[in-house]
Amino acid sequence: MALWPKVRFGFGDFSVWCLTLVCLPLFATLSLSQSSVCPVTCSCLGTLVDCSKQGLTQVPKDLPLWTEVLELQENLINTFSSYQFSHLKNLQHLDLSNNRVKFVVPGSLANLIHLNEVKLNHNQMVEIPDLGPLVNLSSLNLAHNEILSMNSTWLAQTKSIKNLDLSHNKLSELPAGIFANGSRLQILNLSNNRLQHMDKGCFYNLTALVDLKLGRNRITSLPKELFKRLSALKVLELNRNRLTKIEGLTFDGLLSLTALRLRRNEISQLFDGAFFGLSSIQQLQLDFNNITTVTKAWLYGLNSMQQLSLSNNHISTIDKDAWEFCQQMWDLDLSHNDLVSVEKSSLTKLSKLRQLNVDHNKISYVEEGAFANLPSLQILELNYNEISWTIEDTNGTFTELSQVTKLGLAANRIKSVARKAFTGMQGLKILDLQNNAIATIQDGAFSELSALQELRLNSSSLLCDCQLKWLPPWLDANGALAATVDLKCGHPEPLVGSVVQNVSIHNFTCDDFPKPFITEEPMTKVALKEENVTLTCKAESTSAASPMNAIWKKDNLVFRGSQVVTFARSPDGRTNLMTSELLLQNITDEDAGRYQCIVSNDFGSTYSSRAKITVHVFPTFTKTPIDIRVKAGNTARLECHAEGSPPPEIAWKKDGGDDFPAARERRMHVMSNDDVFFIVNVKAADMGVYSCTAQNVAGVIVANATLTVLETPSFVKQMEDREIVSGETTVLECMAAGSPKPRLNWTKDGGPLVATERHFFTADSQLLIIVHTRATDAGRYECEMSNPLGVERDSSMLTVIPTLLASGEREDESATIGIIIIAVVCCVVGTSIVWVIIIHQTRKRAQINALSSPSSTLPTQPLHATPSVPFPGVEFMAAESDDPDLNIDIDSIPTAILYPPDLEILAFKGNVGSTGQLYTYLADNNSDSENSSGKDSGNGDSGRRSNSNEDVTALNDNAVNHSLRSLNTAITEASSSTVSSRLPCRSNRPRHNYSNANCTRTLSTFVPQPRVNIHFTEPEHSNRPPHARGRMSLYEDRCARNSHHSMGSPVANYSLARHEV
Repeated sequence: MALWPKVRFGFGDFSVWCLTLVCLPLFATLSLSQSSVCPVTCSCLGTLVDCSKQGLTQVPKDLPLWTEVLELQENLINTFSSYQFSHLKNLQHLDLSNNRVKFVVPGSLANLIHLNEVKLNHNQMVEIPDLGPLVNLSSLNLAHNEILSMNSTWLAQTKSIKNLDLSHNKLSELPAGIFANGSRLQILNLSNNRLQHMDKGCFYNLTALVDLKLGRNRITSLPKELFKRLSALKVLELNRNRLTKIEGLTFDGLLSLTALRLRRNEISQLFDGAFFGLSSIQQLQLDFNNITTVTKAWLYGLNSMQQLSLSNNHISTIDKDAWEFCQQMWDLDLSHNDLVSVEKSSLTKLSKLRQLNVDHNKISYVEEGAFANLPSLQILELNYNEISWTIEDTNGTFTELSQVTKLGLAANRIKSVARKAFTGMQGLKILDLQNNAIATIQDGAFSELSALQELRLNSSSLLCDCQLKWLPPWLDANGALAATVDLKCGHPEPLVGSVVQNVSIHNFTCDDFPKPFITEEPMTKVALKEENVTLTCKAESTSAASPMNAIWKKDNLVFRGSQVVTFARSPDGRTNLMTSELLLQNITDEDAGRYQCIVSNDFGSTYSSRAKITVHVFPTFTKTPIDIRVKAGNTARLECHAEGSPPPEIAWKKDGGDDFPAARERRMHVMSNDDVFFIVNVKAADMGVYSCTAQNVAGVIVANATLTVLETPSFVKQMEDREIVSGETTVLECMAAGSPKPRLNWTKDGGPLVATERHFFTADSQLLIIVHTRATDAGRYECEMSNPLGVERDSSMLTVIPTLLASGEREDESATIGIIIIAVVCCVVGTSIVWVIIIHQTRKRAQINALSSPSSTLPTQPLHATPSVPFPGVEFMAAESDDPDLNIDIDSIPTAILYPPDLEILAFKGNVGSTGQLYTYLADNNSDSENSSGKDSGNGDSGRRSNSNEDVTALNDNAVNHSLRSLNTAITEASSSTVSSRLPCRSNRPRHNYSNANCTRTLSTFVPQPRVNIHFTEPEHSNRPPHARGRMSLYEDRCARNSHHSMGSPVANYSLARHEV
């Protein structure tokens, strides 16, 4: 209960109080009548005054003062001024949308200090109105007007607006400086205008901007640094513009951007680093563009992206490791593109991906294990593709997808479901196989889908034979799945149209084979480039009513690049026979691969084995060596490279052989990676023709180049001063070296020297010979040698000594002749020495080769001959030296027979009968024993001759060795001059031909020829130990004179030497 204070009133006070009580209600009534009553044309609720849809042409005048929300939308108001709202001090929200406002008196709302939101959308304004200094205005909607320009002094000064909607106007450009410095604008909607050009600095002052909508304009390009200062922007929408490319760093500076929408543009080029700088991006929409390839170059920098939508583009390829910078992504949409395959390399680095949509592509090949790198995948949509073979002909495509709960395979032309098509999908809950004309489902196709809750399957083409009898019981056992299964029989005829679940198990029989089966597989082939190749595939079916058709695949993709001829016939009206031929004409490298034939009819498809086509290409040079000239001591460089299939091997030869002086001296280097052949520190011995050979199984090609080593001219021996007696012959030497061969020029006392009867040049001008030297010949003779590399000079001073006696002159003449003879003899001797050395080295090499040659059977028959019987011989060449052509090891006094020089002969002479006999044993020069050269090692050559001393004794005692009859027979034939007979002797060296001048030596070919007897004088053995062995060496000192002699001709002049061994 309230306590009122006691107040004392006087008479005057009481009068005033009474008057006040009477007048106060009167004033209140008058006030309410003007400012508290809701206008007749409006309705009021609290502080809201709703005057919308009243057909008003102007703002009502009797609006109550307490109005905070005033709705005047959808009237016919065309203008307003400040006096109409000046008394509404509490107004916060003003809605004048959907009127006919064309003009706003500047400052019309200036007194509405609490005004927070103004809606002027759907009017007829052509410019941004000046609403006055509204410090609390945060939202302004000017959408759906006819505003042509953003140039507004009022907008450039207003900082308080946070949400500005200028969509659906007629703006064509955004100049710089249109927003106030320090603007608090957060949401700017400029969509559905006619924007084509935006100045680089148009958004510079919008540092607080969070959401920018620029969709449905005519923007063709985005200037660099356009968004440089929008560090707070989170959503950027550029849908439905005319962008054709995104250049690198276009969005640099958008550090807070989480969503970028670029749908329905014309983007075909995404440059490297196109989205670099979007460090916070989570969603990127690029649907409905012209993108053809996904590469990691334009995805660079999208490390935080979680959702990427690329649907409705023209993407046909995904580069290997394209997703390297998108490893946080969990949703990827690639639907409605042109993908023809899903390869393992195209889905790497996506370990967090949970949803993958590749619906409505042209996928016909999914590589086994393609999804192995997607361990987190839960939803996989592959609907409306052509991946029937993935389900029909492969195992393990989905092996790693144990976490997938939904798999969409609708409308994929699947005709059969293989037994292990869904192996590894234990967590699958929804399987969509709708709109496939499935004819066969193998037993156990769904057995591993233990978590399956929904099976979407419809087909009226099922082949209800014995192989499908498992399906009705399985559907009965999994009743929950049957609700979404609609399967009907398409064969045999009595069951057509029957629901599978209603067909009795006994009616599932195998009476025919309507599904095609392959009778002839295509064969693997190897062909040369530009040849024609035909692959043949034959198939049969017992259903004449269902024609078969064949398609060919190359490397698991449908092959459309060649001619396919298919023949089909039905010989008995009940079966179908089909032959399909794939014709590959003028094949190239692109035709190499694995080809497969797929035969289908209404009851299923059959897959042939894969035939491999290998294309071999004849080598062709891409780099050929060229002739080069190199100075001695420098490096020679030869290039050679060839292409072919298989890649050809490159090899080098010098002068047709493999003898490289540079290789022996380790000056040769072959750079296989650079196709370059180097010879360092080039010498004269390196000159020659170098051949580069490129060889593969298709053939071999050769390219030649000549290496010329250039050497500066030089004197082999310095010229010397000479003193010559008058009348004698003078020889001055100028011995030159260099490459190319130097040109020599002689001068005398600085003047030219001309050849005369007494002055002549020989040995390529290296010798100047002056006969009958006279006093006038004295002087300084200079020799100048030159080639392209330089010039060298030297001189010799000739002094002529006079003579007084005629005899002396004659002696001088004799001396001159003697000098010439001596010079000629020296040349001959020098040449002979060179040839002797060459022959000696040649024979040494032949002996080394002989040591490694395989052995053959020894002749084993004795010889019966008399001294008058001619002995066979061979044509060979040897110089008279310490290297004999035939060595005869002896254990007793021998009678020698000449055999091919690659055999050693042990000859023993005994007295058998009155005519005497010759018993011969042939020992192998190149046997496997240690004594192949005739030396006795105990188990080598002597072992071959008699194996022991007892064998030698047996030969001497019995004088017969019956194991040598074949030799006897051959030499007997030789005695009758049978030229075509061959001596059955062991050839211990490979065939070699050695040529020197006119002499030819042929080994390992022996043709008996009649010849004269050779008589040897038995050497003195009186000082020889009783059991010592000797060696007779036979030398020939003449050569063949023509090629006929190389097959064996009589030889007669020999010398015999004996020495102890």
